[in-house]
Amino acid sequence: MTAAPLSRRAEFSALWTLAWPAVLGQLGWMAMGVTDVLMVGELGELPLAAVTVGHIWSFGVTIFAMGVMNGLDPFFAQSHGAKDSQAQGHALARSILLAALLSIPATLLHYAAGPMLEILGQPAEVIDTAATYCEAMALGCPPIMVFSALRQFLQGGGWMRQPMIAVWIANVANVGLNALLMYGLWGFPRME
Repeated sequence: MTAAPLSRRAEFSALWTLAWPAVLGQLGWMAMGVTDVLMVGELGELPLAAVTVGHIWSFGVTIFAMGVMNGLDPFFAQSHGAKDSQAQGHALARSILLAALLSIPATLLHYAAGPMLEILGQPAEVIDTAATYCEAMALGCPPIMVFSALRQFLQGGGWMRQPMIAVWIANVANVGLNALLMYGLWGFPRME
């Protein structure tokens, strides 16, 4: 027996319930980069240029790996729809393994930012700082990839709010850590 079709209002309501947390989550990812640029802009043109170049490199590497993780959505959605908890568990375990494997080249590419930016013809005066920024971002590659696997798992099961909340909590942490590292708090030298 098939279910009765939903009314347009019910369809819109169901879609809205799924969509708004995903949209706010994506805005949260964008806000991290914007926050970095706004905060480092206070330090001057050269640090701003270096962090912007480093961010573009880091984002390009990370978004490719996260895009691969997005391909796992059907496995999560199908096992959730079939109410097959064993298949859900297998899909989650495999996605975490894939995340760990993808984090290796992503991390290595972050550490290779200096020579790669030089090959790409970036200004010599920003390369060292951009490479240092990418090296700091490299430490986040494994956690970001595992988060991506968990986010895909949750979204495949229809749990959209939890990943969005996690991203916005990470934004608050990003602001605090930026302040500590960029402005010389906690004894770190001020970024020049």
